[in-house]
Formats: sequence, structure tokens, C-alpha cells
Amino acid sequence: MRLLENGAAAFPEIINCIRDAKKTVDVNMFIWRNDDIGNLLVRELLAAARRGVKVTVSKDRYGAVLELAEEDRTSFFHRKTAPAEKIKIDYLHRHYDRDRCAAPEKVIHDDGTLLKKFLAHENVRFSADYKYDHSKFYVFDDEVLILGGINVENKECGHDYSGREYRDLMVKVTEPEITRAFLGMRKDPEKALSPWFEMNLKRPAAGKKYFGMEARYLRLIREAEKELTVIMAYFSPLPAFMEAITSAAERGVRVRVLIPARANFQDDLNKMTAKQLLEKSSGRIEVYASPCMVHTKLLMTEKEITFGSSNITKKAFKQLDELNFFAENKAGEEFTEAVDAAVSRMFGESRRVSKAALVYNERTAKLESLLV
Repeated sequence: MRLLENGAAAFPEIINCIRDAKKTVDVNMFIWRNDDIGNLLVRELLAAARRGVKVTVSKDRYGAVLELAEEDRTSFFHRKTAPAEKIKIDYLHRHYDRDRCAAPEKVIHDDGTLLKKFLAHENVRFSADYKYDHSKFYVFDDEVLILGGINVENKECGHDYSGREYRDLMVKVTEPEITRAFLGMRKDPEKALSPWFEMNLKRPAAGKKYFGMEARYLRLIREAEKELTVIMAYFSPLPAFMEAITSAAERGVRVRVLIPARANFQDDLNKMTAKQLLEKSSGRIEVYASPCMVHTKLLMTEKEITFGSSNITKKAFKQLDELNFFAENKAGEEFTEAVDAAVSRMFGESRRVSKAALVYNERTAKLESLLV
């Protein structure tokens, strides 16, 4: 296993794996913008298809709403929108895409030529349904797996149009038996449960919906004995989680929570959640705010590490397909050391905040709690 920290590390590794693929490349993605990174990956996938590799891309249609609501407001695969989508896009754009102080001078945009060539190739299979699938993963030759929280977009490699640098994690799994366990779980989660993965999956081949993320997250929190670290891009004050995290602090666990100082979406709800944790724990919980857009979704105790696509929100646990990687927290092992270092960097560039510093609009926060 190898940790891939931020897009600067993840995308070169993904491209190398595409170039090394002999038989198949399968991609499951939520956000795929029509920008430099989005075009680069499609060109690499098309080159693989032309040399005989079977390429499958599953792109969630729901992600188009977010693609077209912020940044350069482009989507690589979704060029046309329905009236209902336009209403959602306009709302998000007006309420969240506010600061545009660091927009790049030039971004590569496909005029439709590359998209047409890609979709027309006989070795490419593409789907773009409304699956509400928030998971992000790549499978190469059914042996190598890359998964985590990084979408296909320029800002994952640097900063967004508001100047916020992005922070996120992926993991590269090269053990074929673990990848096979993942593929088995995707087909029938209840029969192929794996300690390495947890997911929500509404459309397994077996036909029965499976939602495992919420219970797995809560179990990890409740089993913490010494340390609990929560790094969350989007964090809602769900009662079960507020109770579990507060109880951990009350029994002597050192609890650290890290959120973006200003998230691109649901910033008010993030701050309300953090403030409530401070209040419920009488200040025992340590809350940190990062100047970066920490897109990471990570929980870590002295026993276990998990990160991936799942935020702590109602939508993540009840509506979206999600996927997280789980590993034992073993001191001295290369993967654990790499995660520890990445987490330390994220906390190192952040500052600890008090209740007074967590200022938010209560009406907006309550509205966000209904939406997410």
C-alpha cells in the first residue's frame, strides 16, 4: 500500500497505471471537470483504448451540478443541463462561488472533439446515470486499485479560484488479493465483507442495497481508547456522532477535529458542528481550522485509520454511494508513518480555535443541515 497525498502525487501515479495497463481500466468518478487535469486523463484513457485496453468510465450525473456551480463552471462529460439542474446550479453558484481572487489565466477546455473521440471508441464503455455515487476509484487489470477522496479537477493539484490550497488523500493498493476483495464487495457487500473497505452501495450486482459507512464510522469512534482524530471536509451535527465523539473525550480520549477555515460548501454548518462539539465537551475536544480547503475525510485512532469519500452528513450515510479504505494503525509501518506525516502537516498548517472564533450564520447552517 502506498499513500498518495494530494493531486500532485495522485495524478502522476494514476497516469502511470493507465499507461501500464494491459487489459482493463475501470474508473468511477464523482467530479470530472473540463480543465487541464480532466482533459489529460481522458487523453491517457483514449490512448489506452487505442492500444487495446478495455476502458470503463462511470461518471455520476449528480456531480454535474457541482461541476457547473463553481470554479470554471465546466463539466467534461455533461455539456447540457435540464431545467431542474439549472435551478440547483444557479443557487449553489450565487450562494457559494463568491471569491474569485486566484483564477488561472488559461485553462485547457475541450471543445467537444476529444469527448466525441473518446465516447466513439470501440474499447470505451461509458455511463453517466444519476446514481448519487460519491465514491472515487480506479482499478487496473483487476489487480491494482487506487481510491480515496480526490476528484478529477485542477484544484486538487493546487488551489481553487478562491486561492485555497486543496488537501486530500488517495491510496494505491498493489496486493491483487485486496483488490479482488474490493471487487467482490462491489458485487455483493453482505457476502464479501472486507476489513479493508467499507461502502454504501445502492446497486450491487446482488440487487440488495447496502449502507455500511455510518455504523463502521461509529464503531471506530466508540472503540477509541487513547486518541481520536477527525479531519472532515463537510461535517454535520448528527446526534449519534456528536454523542460518540463527546463520549470519547469524556472517557479521556484525546480528540482532535480539523475542518477548513472556510469550506467551499456548507461552511456555516461545519462551524456550527465544531462549536457544538466544543460546547458539549466543555472544551475538552480540540478544534482546528485550516486555511486550506481540506477535502479529506479521515478518522484515525490508535488502532485504526480510515479515509476516502464519506463525509459525516445525512446525505453521505443515507443517500450517496460512498467508499472508504480501512487499515490498522501499526507504529513503524511505512503506510502508517506516511498517514501520520500527512495528518501532522495538515494540523501543522492549521490553528486551534475557540468557540468565539467559530462565527457562522445560524439560518444558513440550519438550511444546509436540511440539504446535506
